[in-house]
Amino acid sequence: LYHPHKCFGFGLSDCEGCEHLWSSLKFLIHILLHVSGVHHHQHLFVLENQIHHLDEKLSVNFSQWLSKKWALCQQKKVVAEEALGQLEVDEGIL
Repeated sequence: LYHPHKCFGFGLSDCEGCEHLWSSLKFLIHILLHVSGVHHHQHLFVLENQIHHLDEKLSVNFSQWLSKKWALCQQKKVVAEEALGQLEVDEGIL
């Protein structure tokens, strides 16, 4: 039996991951409803391929997001170090 709260790392705390997945798959509902139950394996094939596609897309988007966040953190680090340098306080005290 499938339950999103029992799948480790799948939106356990706020169900955001699960909600995002279902939202990304909802366009398939209309398509798959018109295929009879005899084609259960085709349903699974379509869902598996779509989930694989979403996984690849999210991996690319995540790497871009992480890269932007890293660059922003580096900029903030430089600003913070400059501000600390102007305080004229011994580094050992900080």
